Amino acid sequence: MATQNSGRASAKALLLHYPNLNHQELDSLADLIRDLSKFDLASVRADRRLSEQLAALCRAQGSRASMPLPQLVWLLALPLVLGLGVLWSLLE
Repeated sequence: MATQNSGRASAKALLLHYPNLNHQELDSLADLIRDLSKFDLASVRADRRLSEQLAALCRAQGSRASMPLPQLVWLLALPLVLGLGVLWSLLE
């Protein structure tokens, strides 16, 4: 829990200084953003200034600061499987 809070705090601090970051800080920020929990990412997006900085980072860095593909696939597959299960149970 403390590690997540420190990761969120570090990401917020670096986002406040984006785009004026050196290469190492930029790599660290991309890693932090990618590793944030959905709750932490939502708290970053809730802040208007941080949200704008995060959007700029994602536009500039592309996939480096986005959700890993396997996690994205599972995130999209779960509602699909649940929906098919409900549909199947309604058709029986």
